[in-house]
Amino acid sequence: MAGGVNSETDTEQEGLRAAVAMATRVALIVAGGYALTGGLSALGGIAMHASGMPLDDAMLLASMVGFLVYVGIVIWGFSAPPHWRPSLIILTLAVITMAAASTLAPSEVLTP
Repeated sequence: MAGGVNSETDTEQEGLRAAVAMATRVALIVAGGYALTGGLSALGGIAMHASGMPLDDAMLLASMVGFLVYVGIVIWGFSAPPHWRPSLIILTLAVITMAAASTLAPSEVLTP
């Protein structure tokens, strides 16, 4: 009987580990995908504004495209087999794009 109780405890611990791993993966992909989409939208808006499009139109178009990008990021994040790799890639790219967008932003975007 003692072996049965031990195996039940191990099974419960494995189930808890799996639930924590899935919750962590969901949180990282959803939040990281949101940040990455924000950075890519900002970079896209800056690039379109630099090419001559009015700033308001450029940011609006980049935001609309961002919805599609976000869906793609989330789908890719959950379809990739290794659990840690998509989260690491998404979070790394989010930091890079946010830093690039804040560095490259024109002055009229940064001032209220």
